[in-house]
Amino acid sequence: MLKQKRSELEEENCRTSAVIAYGMEREKVTELDIAKRICRVERTVFNKKRHPETLTLLEIRVLVKLLKLNDQQIVELIGVR
Repeated sequence: MLKQKRSELEEENCRTSAVIAYGMEREKVTELDIAKRICRVERTVFNKKRHPETLTLLEIRVLVKLLKLNDQQIVELIGVR
């Protein structure tokens, strides 16, 4: 069976999730830490990681500061090349 090519949105979501996971691992930040900063429950953070297109501007700002992302990572986080 042929493997379907992922859409551009799926590719961007994959890169965004990877940036978040990398930043969390590097800074030793948990989903609970992020949830506390954005005033949401931990399950919401898991869902946002799985579906990053649902991130709000406030959540992106918190992630950038909390995960100490550099300019290149910020560009990848928001899906711009």
